[in-house]
Amino acid sequence: MIEYPHLIDIQIETKVPDGSGGHKKDWTLFKNVEAFVQPISGTTFFQAQQIESKINYKVFIDFDMEITNKMRVLYQEKPLTIDTVIDQGGLNEVMVLMCSGN
Repeated sequence: MIEYPHLIDIQIETKVPDGSGGHKKDWTLFKNVEAFVQPISGTTFFQAQQIESKINYKVFIDFDMEITNKMRVLYQEKPLTIDTVIDQGGLNEVMVLMCSGN
């Protein structure tokens, strides 16, 4: 089993009543998970931008088929958009969330 040094929140977008009969979108906790959050280095980030990618974080977690790119990661109070979900190695053991953050 892999040890992960970081704790992150996986959040899901929900509709919340706005008090006027309508709804507004908000993010709510889906689950807390242990992770390894790897900022992409300047060189890797530059190369990624060459193919018009905004990816600047790789987030490694245990495989979880419930997590999708419609969710987001909250890491150290910073929201990260999940752009792509990858089954690392194709064995349903480790998942990589390719994320972008401001």
